[in-house]
Amino acid sequence: AESLLILGSSITCLQRIISDRLATLKAYIQTDEDPELAQVETLEIQGNQTLLATIKADYDQTMQIYAGTTN
Repeated sequence: AESLLILGSSITCLQRIISDRLATLKAYIQTDEDPELAQVETLEIQGNQTLLATIKADYDQTMQIYAGTTN
């Protein structure tokens, strides 16, 4: 159960980080900020999205195992 709590918290944190980075990227684009900064931000967002997908898959798998042991 502890691992579910940790994975769930990680998902929430990453979603917030991605949201904040998207806001930063939007600001870079709207203000014609340095395109290199926008590119770096885009790469960071993609990396975080990949990590989020991995953690969500781990969470789902752990949840299935946990649900199977509590029935």
